[in-house]
Amino acid sequence: MDHKIVGISGSKALYYFREVSYGLKPITTYYDGKPVRGFQGWIIFEITAKRNTKIRDNIQKLLNYANFFGVGKSRAIGFGEILARPISSNN
Repeated sequence: MDHKIVGISGSKALYYFREVSYGLKPITTYYDGKPVRGFQGWIIFEITAKRNTKIRDNIQKLLNYANFFGVGKSRAIGFGEILARPISSNN
């Protein structure tokens, strides 16, 4: 990558992680007779990073962890399940 990475504030950055698209819908489910709010859907993030940084690998490791364990609270009862995967690689 030969161009400079500039964040929203206009300052230089080692990487830039942003949401580029999403499709979410709020849902309510009941657990122990009480309503629990959440959402279902998808989000696409884009990461731009300078060469020779480990940020892509580190984010991939975190997302792999989230795929296995889930995110948020009440994961043990099945809430917080995700599927995170790269849709393209520009390494």
